[in-house]
Amino acid sequence: MTTFDPVSGRHRRPQDRDLAARMRLLPQLNLEDEHPVEVFDQLARTYALKASELVGLPGELSAMVNIVKPGRQYFVGLYVAEPERSLTASDVITDNVVASQRTMPTSEGWCVHTLGRRKALALNDVKDFHRWAANGARPKLGVQTYLGTPIFYNGITLGTTCFVGPTPVEWGEDGVGLIKDMAQEVPIELERWKGACLL
Repeated sequence: MTTFDPVSGRHRRPQDRDLAARMRLLPQLNLEDEHPVEVFDQLARTYALKASELVGLPGELSAMVNIVKPGRQYFVGLYVAEPERSLTASDVITDNVVASQRTMPTSEGWCVHTLGRRKALALNDVKDFHRWAANGARPKLGVQTYLGTPIFYNGITLGTTCFVGPTPVEWGEDGVGLIKDMAQEVPIELERWKGACLL
């Protein structure tokens, strides 16, 4: 069933089939409260820079580890691109994120649709997709390209990992493979994060 609303020219939010299970799981993962987790900021930074290098746009891509809640998305891991600095994966990590950048309503962005699909979504140039171009995240954040994939934990979708940027990108199989690699690292780090919180 399509989520596209021809009247508004936008996709409606798809049904979030795992929402109830996710909300029961988040306290067990110490993710019930909204706070940044350093390991996920580091993960977002590492993969943003890898993706930027992969597509030949050094420093232009941002990356998120996104947890989806009722009506709200929280970027527990976030790296915001700094193209003027031409960072590489070996550079020192800097705190370049303000708190307001870590949240977004589920009415904006493409991650909720990625979550609903339960598979990767690649939008090389958002403007080329009439059904996606009207999304509020595009004018608000200046996003012209998106690539995301779901995060699974014990079969439950927690959220997504994604790349966004201000320039259209041909993601291809290598890009999709990279974002999936990022998503697969999240459950591994969650187990470490849980253990550290119990110490």
